[in-house]
Amino acid sequence: MYKVTISSIFLVFILCLVGCESGIEVRGTVWEARDADLAEGIRLAEENMSECQSWVRPLEGATVELHMPEEWIKIRSNPWRQVTTDARGKFHIYQVVGRGDYNYKIRILKPGYKTITREFNQLKQDELEVDAILKKE
Repeated sequence: MYKVTISSIFLVFILCLVGCESGIEVRGTVWEARDADLAEGIRLAEENMSECQSWVRPLEGATVELHMPEEWIKIRSNPWRQVTTDARGKFHIYQVVGRGDYNYKIRILKPGYKTITREFNQLKQDELEVDAILKKE
């Protein structure tokens, strides 16, 4: 026969809480446009960046921000999660959020470049791989 203790009830409660959250994960590369005619923006990796490779170069030191869903801003003091791109223009950002159908934004900025933003839906895309192209102002 099993004995129910307060610690076992507490453990089950904690495991339920952990299971009620999910996350948004975004990874990718930020590029600097070498060609003035190349359009800036954030593309999903499957949107084929290969035609642009000769017109871009990796951009180090760009800030990539993940904006929390509007529903979560009331709970958190800072709605933005930030990372900086490395020498290869690469970044990885992760934020724990509750499960649900939320919209969130990715914003990429660097002084001297145009800031770009794109909105995504967590229910459809909670793991993204993106390529972003920034142009000088």
